[in-house]
Amino acid sequence: MSRFRFSLETLLQIRASQESAAAEALARANQDQLRCQSDLDRVMSDSRSLNDSLSEGGIAASISVALRPGMRLNAERARVALVAQQVVVAQRLAEWQQAKLRLSLLEKLREARLKEHQRSERLAEERYLDERVIQSF
Repeated sequence: MSRFRFSLETLLQIRASQESAAAEALARANQDQLRCQSDLDRVMSDSRSLNDSLSEGGIAASISVALRPGMRLNAERARVALVAQQVVVAQRLAEWQQAKLRLSLLEKLREARLKEHQRSERLAEERYLDERVIQSF
């Protein structure tokens, strides 16, 4: 019996490493998105605290009024960063899905070729046995 050799094994390994790298890039992008979301949540929480201190009046209210424009700017920056990161996540997801598809197609091809090889080996073995039986008569 001959040993199975997939002629595209090197390409399969390259595709597997590309899929792995794309999955890692997607994971990093998701982590960055979570960080942007937590930054926005923090800014919004600070803004709510600022609004609460405004309603209390006194010195805290005057400080809150002074801080309000900066808080709005920070909130807007956090929203913009989150939206930009969501775009990055969508791109990384598409890249990973495409890499996964390319890898799965090669894996399916490898499996089909392996089955074909096994079938031809089985047929060759059957022919050999048939010849041995015929020679024995």
